[in-house]
Amino acid sequence: MELYGLDYFWDLITDSPKEDIADLAIEYLLDMSYLLVSPRLKKDSAMLHRKFLDSCYERLENIFSASREAQDKVEEGCEFEVSR
Repeated sequence: MELYGLDYFWDLITDSPKEDIADLAIEYLLDMSYLLVSPRLKKDSAMLHRKFLDSCYERLENIFSASREAQDKVEEGCEFEVSR
């Protein structure tokens, strides 16, 4: 089950211009992902780790692909300007 609002903390972590705010968001996200879960979920810590790491990789891939798309658009714009 996913917690509502975790996306907001991920946005703070990846987009915050202030490192101290990002650090607090990281701490809170880790607390919500590991420390403040029910005892039933804590019994399967491997599943918690796998789920958290999968989420991290997915978000990093999305960020990388979005930045790559933006870079490709800039390069296309530069090629258009040069070809004029």
